[in-house]
Amino acid sequence: MIKIGKIIRSLSLAAVLWLPVSSVMAVAITISPVSQTVTLGNTAVIDIGISGLGDHSSPSLGVFDLDILFDPAILGFNSVVFGDSALGDQLDLLGFGSITDVKTVSGSINLFELSLDSAADLDSMQSGEFVLARILFNSLSIGDSALQIVVNDLGDANGAAITAAVSDARITVSAIPEPDSIFLMISGLLVIFLFRKNIS
Repeated sequence: MIKIGKIIRSLSLAAVLWLPVSSVMAVAITISPVSQTVTLGNTAVIDIGISGLGDHSSPSLGVFDLDILFDPAILGFNSVVFGDSALGDQLDLLGFGSITDVKTVSGSINLFELSLDSAADLDSMQSGEFVLARILFNSLSIGDSALQIVVNDLGDANGAAITAAVSDARITVSAIPEPDSIFLMISGLLVIFLFRKNIS
């Protein structure tokens, strides 16, 4: 026969083990904006962001290795800038630098950054939400391109793996808008009026 004391102890142990897991915020890697439209020949800009880390506490981010997938018939890679425009590079908090790498193949950009800051500094100084990198794309042809994130590696300040949810985005490239026909007609009439006024 099962004793009540054993049941209570088992339930108490289960509650203690369950609390830390349930209280951890979900880490997410996102693309911002989620949707944008640019005209053909213009540049599209996206931010790759992370949220759900500890805000000036553990867990913090020490390394990331991501692939960003896109349609190479619609978009072409232009450039990348690591770090947050407002907060600075949150993997280089003390100015020691970080190890970064960018590799591109048709339809894919690989972004890698490894912090050289200590685990204690990352845990105490890093924000809980920030931009990892800003990517600029050239618009090559009219159409829609999905943007997808593939996480190859994501590690905390001590190198332990971090699991993150990812979200997709979309860039639409539209045709260069034609000048409005009414605007053209009014401009033409104005030119004729000014020409006749100058002749007389």
